[in-house]
Formats: sequence, C-alpha cells, structure tokens
Amino acid sequence: MRKQIFTFFLIVGFSPLCLFAQQSSTKQEELDAFFLSKVKESAQAEAWAMAGVSMASNKENTTPGLKKKLYDIFYEQRLQTAEAMLKFKLGPQLQGRLDSIMMRTDSLSRILLQQTAPLKGNSQFAAASRMRKELKLSQVQIDALTAAAGKMKQAEASFKTTTVGVKFSPKAYEAEHMPKILTEAQYVKFLLVKNNDLALKYAVSDWKELKQRGLASGLDSATSVKDMMVHNSNRQLIKDRFANDPVQYSIAIAALKNMPEPMERLKAAKRLKNPTGENVMKNSFTW
Repeated sequence: MRKQIFTFFLIVGFSPLCLFAQQSSTKQEELDAFFLSKVKESAQAEAWAMAGVSMASNKENTTPGLKKKLYDIFYEQRLQTAEAMLKFKLGPQLQGRLDSIMMRTDSLSRILLQQTAPLKGNSQFAAASRMRKELKLSQVQIDALTAAAGKMKQAEASFKTTTVGVKFSPKAYEAEHMPKILTEAQYVKFLLVKNNDLALKYAVSDWKELKQRGLASGLDSATSVKDMMVHNSNRQLIKDRFANDPVQYSIAIAALKNMPEPMERLKAAKRLKNPTGENVMKNSFTW
C-alpha cells in the first residue's frame, strides 16, 4: 500500500515536469521555425546581392542564367549557416560546420564561374565563346568551343614536332572545326561580326585614298563606304570560312558580286600607277 502511495506521488510529482518539458520543446521548435522563416526572407536579398558582386567581378561572363545559379548557391549557404547555428552550441563543432559550409560555397561558385568563363585568346573558338549571348549558344556548344580551343593547341604542338618545313595553320583548323560546333547561320553571323571593324577600317582608308587621288567625283561618301565595307566583309568571310579548302574558296570568290564602283576606280588607279582622275574614269571599266 505504501509502495502504491509512493508511486502515485512520484507520478503526480513528475507529471508537471514532463508537461513543462513538452511545452518547452514545442515552444523551442516554434521559435526555431520562426527564426528560419525570417532567415529565408533576408537570405533572398543577401543571396541576390552576393550573386551581383560575383557577376560584377566577372563582367565578361554573360552566360544566360549564371546569376540565378550563383544566387542558388549563396541562398543555400545562408540557410545551412542558420540551421547550424540552431543545431550546435558555440564552440569548435559549430565553427567546424560553418567553415565547411563556407568552403563548399566558395568551391561551388568558383567552379561555376570557371566553367562558364569566356575563353581568352584570339582564336575563333575563344571569340565565339565571348559572343555566346549574341550567337545564342547552348551550353553544349560553349563546352565544345572550350574543348576545341584546347585541342587546337595540342594539334599545333604535335604538328611542330612531326612536320618539317610547313607551318601549322590555325585558320585552316578553325575552318574545319567551327562548322562542326556552330550552325551555318551562327558561323556566318560570327564571321561578319568578327570582321566588321577590319572591313570598315579598309573601307574608310580606301575612301580617303579616293579623295586624295581626286577620284571621288559623283560618289556619295556614306554610300561608298558602306558598299566597300560590305564587300570587304564578304571577302574576309569567304577567306575565313574556306581557309581549309582552296577549291571552295575559289568558287565562292568567283561567285562574289563585282566590287563597288569606288573600289573599281581605286583598283584601276593603282594598276595605272597613280593616273589623274580623268584617266582613271576613262580606263576603269575597260580592263
């Protein structure tokens, strides 16, 4: 009987303590959930800000969706940090967990930026990679350009050790492999953009020479420069596109329309060894 009474008082005495413990546990869970909800709200702005800083440090990298991928990495880091602070007390274990989270975040963001960074160098592969946005390149194409740039370096090194008396031709290598990576439309657009500045430079130079020789009579400067630029650009496109195929190059050049009148005049002047404007006008269309 005394045992039963003792047991009764033991149960009754501990019941409030158990209830208090349950209530405390529930209360703590609610506080943790509230804390995490607030962290999630602030984490979104913080993650976007950190992604923006990373993008600002890599301005040449215009990979579609890159900022969102960086945001996801930094957002996850912020949540994992908050969860670790709830789980562990201040001390070595918490510090170790926070260091691990930070190292993982740095590694993921660095690898992502390296994988998507534009290629450096003057090769067509590198130049096209830097134009990924304008050309609307897929990630598969970007990866293929990166691989091709590396293979071209290997091919050049191998060529130098195995071939004597002949130079390695990067342009021929590019002409062979670029069409395998880009669509024809992408490749033509790339070559036109790549050669635009050079074509314009030659057109402006030719126009200045025409005026100096007194051969610009009756010609409109804007129209003449534009026509010469287009012609120069098309010739350079053919030169790049068929650098590995002399036969196709000859066919494409032959099919190219006659050069604009300003270029005809200048060519005739040079052939006639700097004649007067009048002599050029008489002879420019007789050869």
